[in-house]
Amino acid sequence: MCLGVPMRIVRTDGFVAVCESGGRSQTVSLALIGELPVGQHVLVHLGSAIRALTEAEAVEIGNAAKAVAAAMEGRDYEHLIQDLIDRKPEIPPGLYPAGTKDG
Repeated sequence: MCLGVPMRIVRTDGFVAVCESGGRSQTVSLALIGELPVGQHVLVHLGSAIRALTEAEAVEIGNAAKAVAAAMEGRDYEHLIQDLIDRKPEIPPGLYPAGTKDG
């Protein structure tokens, strides 16, 4: 399984940025999404930023990853995914059978 990691840009030089997350820094390519300012959050996969994120999105993604790790270790995790608890799942319109109200 491959995951993207939310990171924050701390230095940038054109299409190359130094990003930080969880106390570690990494050089990241911005070639796929273009130049971005210092402070911008990005989703990083295999050394490349693949999407700009809002700060709220970065927190949600980070908390989801922490929740998975906590669950695997048998620790409490519900506080990390509170936004998902009691939320009704939404089915994307393209997944409804043809001829139904949304298909």
